[in-house]
Amino acid sequence: MPVKPENTNEIEEKDPFELLSLEGNLFPSESDKEPIIHLHVMLGSPSGSVKGGHLFKANVFTTTEIVIGKIAGSSVHKAKSDVTGLIELFKK
Repeated sequence: MPVKPENTNEIEEKDPFELLSLEGNLFPSESDKEPIIHLHVMLGSPSGSVKGGHLFKANVFTTTEIVIGKIAGSSVHKAKSDVTGLIELFKK
């Protein structure tokens, strides 16, 4: 069953967390305005528990190191899916 926007939930966390893992993708939008950003995150809490999911917004306390790579000759793009209503990855 496809995941539709109305079947998702957004949780806001306020505690300080350690960034354990961050991965995802960035694509130019079809309108060439804001890029389409899709990030997954794993966060460690001060008590040692781990939380994960999609990252929509965060404040960085000190620094974070992020490596961004470009795949030359890729034939994929992002567009709204007729099935899910979400922005999905498609092969051209």
